[in-house]
Amino acid sequence: LGSPISKWGVITAPYVSQEIVTGGKLALSQAVAKQKINEAGLSLVRERFALLTAVRQRYFETLALQYRAQVLQSLVKSAEQAYDVVDKLVKAKSAAELDRYQIRAELNELRATLSAAEQQKLAAWRALMATVGQPFHQERDLDGSLSSTPAILTYEKSRDHVLRQHPEMLIALVGVQRARASIDRARAQVIPNVTVGVGYQRQSKDDEHDWRFQVGVPLPIFNRNEGNIQSAEAELGQASQEVHRVANDLVRRLSLAFGDYSAALKQVELYRESIRPDTQIAYELAQKAYNGGAFGYLRVLQALRANQQANLKLVTALAEMWKAASLISGLMLELNWTNSKGEIKIKKPKVKVGRGKSQELTPTIGRPRSTRSTP
Repeated sequence: LGSPISKWGVITAPYVSQEIVTGGKLALSQAVAKQKINEAGLSLVRERFALLTAVRQRYFETLALQYRAQVLQSLVKSAEQAYDVVDKLVKAKSAAELDRYQIRAELNELRATLSAAEQQKLAAWRALMATVGQPFHQERDLDGSLSSTPAILTYEKSRDHVLRQHPEMLIALVGVQRARASIDRARAQVIPNVTVGVGYQRQSKDDEHDWRFQVGVPLPIFNRNEGNIQSAEAELGQASQEVHRVANDLVRRLSLAFGDYSAALKQVELYRESIRPDTQIAYELAQKAYNGGAFGYLRVLQALRANQQANLKLVTALAEMWKAASLISGLMLELNWTNSKGEIKIKKPKVKVGRGKSQELTPTIGRPRSTRSTP
């Protein structure tokens, strides 16, 4: 500032200060932040495979209902033919009136079951399209087959793999590391930071140059950050317990999935190897007996229905098997499934959208096959 004695008076430069963070607190804060980033990345992987599992299960559920509708359509057609045959026999006085009413009741019951199956298939299709993010797709038949059997590791190997690789387990372990880093950071907060500063002043009257240097260090006499340290230690205890909880939950889910898979696989084997062949032979024998005049056509229709019911139950068992396998595959973080020969059996299902064209569903879940193949 100017004065009567000196033109320039007193000139003061801005005072500059800098706080120096000690104790590695910045590095510890970065370590905590990195663990949070790791948790976010693992959460993304977890959600990705959760979606993949949901799509796979919806796909096999829809495919099974599609097969069910096809079997019921065949059964209704057979029942209609049987009704026409019996109606002609009744008119020719070669069959009792009771047979016609019984077959007509059977036919109407099958038609009602088919109508319900068609509605269930439509609902499953809409749910599948909503899951893959295409809710406005019109209903189409899915390409794919339920006839193959997925290659599943043993329960023990699957359990060990899940406990090592599943994102939920890794997130829990990262939580422990983050809690430990938080404890180190809370303890480092007690170490005081150093503040240094410098300033300059010139007095023109006396032609003096004054420099000011300052170093400040706070003394944590009354604040030792004990509350934050205890809170971080409690967080570590909670994170450690979370590891055990997640491990138990993953083993529980895997165990239930393996139980459902094993039960469905056993049913599939029984229906394929015993029940369905027996019902097929019974139908053929009933047809021969009817042709030989041994009994009425109603017995033939009943044998046919028993055979088709076995097919329906086989489809249901196959669907449950693949849905359980989908859950196991999701827990195992598998993008592709292979058979015992190592060949990829499940890649991408396709939805027919035009003549000779198809559109792949994402994410990867199934190999396209003929929609009319038999499970």
